[in-house]
Amino acid sequence: MKRIVLALVVLATLSLNAQSRVNKVMEGFTSKSEKITKATGWYENTETGKWVENKNVIYRKKCEAFWVSRVSQNFNYLQLNEITINDTKYFVLLYEKQAGTYKYPTIKKGFENEKRTLFSVFTQEQIDAFKTSLSALDNSVIKLESKMYGSINDRFKILGGEHAYTEENLINQIHKAVNKPGYYSTCFMFNSQTVDGENVVRFRLQDICEGQDKYLKTQYFEMPLSDFKFL
Repeated sequence: MKRIVLALVVLATLSLNAQSRVNKVMEGFTSKSEKITKATGWYENTETGKWVENKNVIYRKKCEAFWVSRVSQNFNYLQLNEITINDTKYFVLLYEKQAGTYKYPTIKKGFENEKRTLFSVFTQEQIDAFKTSLSALDNSVIKLESKMYGSINDRFKILGGEHAYTEENLINQIHKAVNKPGYYSTCFMFNSQTVDGENVVRFRLQDICEGQDKYLKTQYFEMPLSDFKFL
């Protein structure tokens, strides 16, 4: 009888300590805006005194397709998504761009193209204030600043897993950025105004905050405010 009781006690203890293998699932986007896929990149060339335009690229001259990945201010699309992390709602401003790295960076040889998605995370209050300011059309600088940012790329997508260029891995990076913000801030810069009778929005993509506002006068993306999907 004692052996039976002991066996039951052992089985009960093992049952309490046993754990199933369950993959941790990160909460995904709760909503997504329409993607912005087109804006005119304007660059005032100080040498020639002329304005240069490129689709989805800000560059000092006409930018050939093979060179786009070497220009920092370019995008394939922009999107503003909602996500809930630790019971708090956040907004993720993200964009996909053409990018690349040198295989031999010290001598700048062997440039390899890649796709890259960059993001910054903002609070509800920041986005509400942003939308209000953008609707004012007063040509003031609107700065969306955050220490919660990151990126993924398709450089090693063939390896799969955490290297795959997927929304799941993007979500994982967003969670990490919220739970452990960076030391420095990055900014998206905007302004809105009426130009030649049309309401427009001008903006620059994620970059360091200091000194970026001056470029809103000479190097910026522009599109009709009515086409700006985030309002």
